[in-house]
Amino acid sequence: MVLQLNIQVKDVNPAKQRTLIVSEQSTFEELHLFLQTAFAWSDEHLHFFSQKGTSIVPQAGDLLEQTGAVDEKTAILTDFLKNPGDKLTYIYDLNLDWQHEIILEQKVELPMDLPLPFCLAAEGNQPLEKGFENTYTFSDNEELVEYINHQLSVFYEDWLLGEEGAEEIEPDESEWNQLFDAAD
Repeated sequence: MVLQLNIQVKDVNPAKQRTLIVSEQSTFEELHLFLQTAFAWSDEHLHFFSQKGTSIVPQAGDLLEQTGAVDEKTAILTDFLKNPGDKLTYIYDLNLDWQHEIILEQKVELPMDLPLPFCLAAEGNQPLEKGFENTYTFSDNEELVEYINHQLSVFYEDWLLGEEGAEEIEPDESEWNQLFDAAD
């Protein structure tokens, strides 16, 4: 089972959003890394997730000492995103307060094995992070999705395949088309 998540950066114009497919067993630490990759953030700033008074935080500074704080390394997405429409907030860079609304669009069984995560849709180039240059600029959303999926595959190969027992999966073009058709 996988989760289809829509992530929208709030209060920016033009809109910046991504639709990611992630494993239902993903931790919030993994989701943070997926979001850093999908939005081309630098991962240079503190972040946290929140939902209904609960903060899901990294083991950094004194964030875990907050009342109601949960460790993002052990918190699983499906503990918080149980039903389509469930929401949470991701805040990146506590000084600039880049707020992202994350909505669970659907839970689905994939018709084939695919490397996760992957980007199903994207709109808007990366938000400009203070002190960093744009990593990419695309006028076509399809090119943007292709670029993000390439970056996620590099992440998948470098980080996730390093785990013991991890197996590389390479879908062919017809499998990708089948998946995109199923998501529509």
